[in-house]
Amino acid sequence: GGEDFSANLKKFKRTDFNIRVGKKFYLDAHGERVSKEIRQQMADEMMYQLAKLLPEYYRGEYSDIENATEKYLRFE
Repeated sequence: GGEDFSANLKKFKRTDFNIRVGKKFYLDAHGERVSKEIRQQMADEMMYQLAKLLPEYYRGEYSDIENATEKYLRFE
């Protein structure tokens, strides 16, 4: 997080940044035709993966991690 970057820069103060990297994944439709609903579910599944990397107070609509699915994600 670099929430204080601008304020610290004005004071010539160092800002610590934390970077988290999640597991690599691919989208896999399993041969299904990708409809609008499936595309939305894929997007939601990706967003939940990103949300898992964030502090809870930044997750917004994706704060309910327990509802995350991984039907269209393939991990490596």
